Amino acid sequence: MSSGQAGTREFSEARKLFEDRFASETLSSERRRVFILAAVFGSLLLLAVMVPLITGKTPFTRTIFLHGLEVRTWFLGLMASAAAYEAIMWIYLRHATRSGKGWGTIARYMNALVEISIPSAVIVLMASVYRN
Repeated sequence: MSSGQAGTREFSEARKLFEDRFASETLSSERRRVFILAAVFGSLLLLAVMVPLITGKTPFTRTIFLHGLEVRTWFLGLMASAAAYEAIMWIYLRHATRSGKGWGTIARYMNALVEISIPSAVIVLMASVYRN
């Protein structure tokens, strides 16, 4: 075997090692990010429930309805759904990390779609509160 072939083989092995490690670190980073998002959404949910209970006042000056439900109810449902989604994603990513299989392209795109939709839904809810 010539030195050129040995160098190429070593380079391809090093590249595969790098790509495997990079994929593992990416999954680890995603797990950390998803955990933080779940904590943020859970904290917002807890705050939205506790403030009215402690102070006796709602954060809105008037009761506003959207499709027959109070906006605060929509917000609580959205935060609960977002926290649950992120917790499920954290479990999924933990499983993907432990099994070493990673996560597929479709799962990434669906995750991005859901995570983009959450702030958009909050904007729609807040726009209904402050439109008048």
